[in-house]
Amino acid sequence: MSPLTISFRMDDFSARSDTRLEGEIFSVFEQEGIPMTLGVIPYICEGDVHVPGPREQVELPAEKLEILRQVTSRTGFEVAQHGCTHQVRAGLPFRSEFVGASTEAQLERIARGRDLLSRFTSVDTFIPPWNSYDQATLHALEALGFRCLSADRFGPRPERCRLQFLPSTVNLAGTLRAAEEGARTLAARRFVIPLFHSYDFRESGSHRSTLGLPDLAKILASLRRLAHVRFKTLGDCASVGGYDAQALQSARWRSKLARFLPPPLKSIFQPDGVGIASLSRTK
Repeated sequence: MSPLTISFRMDDFSARSDTRLEGEIFSVFEQEGIPMTLGVIPYICEGDVHVPGPREQVELPAEKLEILRQVTSRTGFEVAQHGCTHQVRAGLPFRSEFVGASTEAQLERIARGRDLLSRFTSVDTFIPPWNSYDQATLHALEALGFRCLSADRFGPRPERCRLQFLPSTVNLAGTLRAAEEGARTLAARRFVIPLFHSYDFRESGSHRSTLGLPDLAKILASLRRLAHVRFKTLGDCASVGGYDAQALQSARWRSKLARFLPPPLKSIFQPDGVGIASLSRTK
């Protein structure tokens, strides 16, 4: 049985995020010895990120940077850049910080955020807010030397580029099922990439929560017991190869085809990498 790699992705660490709850989440991962990629917003906007318009921006403060220093050195977590301000652009029918802006404007915005995070760590992975990007985003990321883009499996068709694509595939609650299902596929390179936020936990008080921290501990402990599972950050996955642009397109149509096949044939048509067809779309 070839190994299955799980790469956890937690978004929305920022100057305004819940430091106490984040620390408790980190502790659960640390206790199990499991790394994650942490999507960090360098300059979160004030107020509601879903409302466009001029807004003050809050730089990631020194105490939050110190938390990142400590947790990455202690646990092997990866810091990824999660946009710049995480505020929506005006005039779009969907949520995006970047879509529709020029390559130059996107490059300037991404570079500003990366400069802040690069004061204490190298940043090679980019996570666009709301998983939303366009060709100009890809050009800007290439120009800045990013190695990996993690959005979802439903972004625009990438033109030829040097980035590795490692889209999220499942929510936190579905991770164990995805790992068990992954054991039955024949793909030589398989990734499961769970995406979650602190608001997914009941301890946040959010109406969107679905799990508690004890549930997270049970999920991680159960995954630890699966002999075919290993754990890496997105950056580590990219270093051994996720999807290049051409492979991502091939994986998309193979995943669509596999949906219509009976179980004996489904595993044959499952693509290498992250395209496990039965996983639900992640938002």
